[in-house]
Parts: sequence; C-alpha cells; structure tokens
Amino acid sequence: MKYKGLRRWKAMLHIIADFVPCWLPEQLSALLHYIETSSCAKHFSASQRDFIALIKAVAKKDPARMAWYSKKLLEQKDANVLEADHLEYILSAGMLGDVSADNTREADLLWRQYCPLLPAEISQL
Repeated sequence: MKYKGLRRWKAMLHIIADFVPCWLPEQLSALLHYIETSSCAKHFSASQRDFIALIKAVAKKDPARMAWYSKKLLEQKDANVLEADHLEYILSAGMLGDVSADNTREADLLWRQYCPLLPAEISQL
C-alpha cells in the first residue's frame, strides 16, 4: 500500500475503533461490509483484514475472537501499521476478550509481553 493509502488506513482505524462502542451492531456491520466489499479491499494486507475481524469481534462482544485476533495482530507487530494507540486498542481488546472468557492468566501474560511496547504514560497505568 502506498504511503498516502497507509495514512488513510491509519485514520480509518482511529475513527472505527473510537466509534465501535457508540454504533449499533447493525450500523457497524453495514460499515464493515462496505469496507470489505470496496474496490480497495483486494489490496488489504493480512493485518488489515485481521484488524477488521477484530473490530467485528469487539462489536459482537465475542471474547474468543477478540483474544484470538488481538494476539494474531500483536504477533505481527508491523511497525508501519501499529502505532501506539492502535497497539493500546489491540492489547486492550485482547485482554478484555481473555478476561471475559475467564482466561485471566492469558490476559496477564498478554499484558506482560506487550506492555513494554506501549508509551510510558500508558504502560504505567
């Protein structure tokens, strides 16, 4: 993806992630369907498709998929895609998925592994 496209992708990540709690599942589903069927969708990287899947899991409050996609994205840690706030969102979604599924040990391991990658003002909370 070209630089301009990557910048737009990052801006879209912010908007969607910030509004997930505000939208009705039907609204979010329609938006994500539009994104997934757009002409540019064929150019999405695996991590971009995984991020969309994570957003879907969060919207559906599906703890298993939240944890799974978060871990998959964190393992990729593509510096070109994951900025600090994206990392925070992905890590939070994964930990919430694990805690919701009564996997507190997994949530703790996830925090310990990826907390050092967060900016100091976030990781010291």
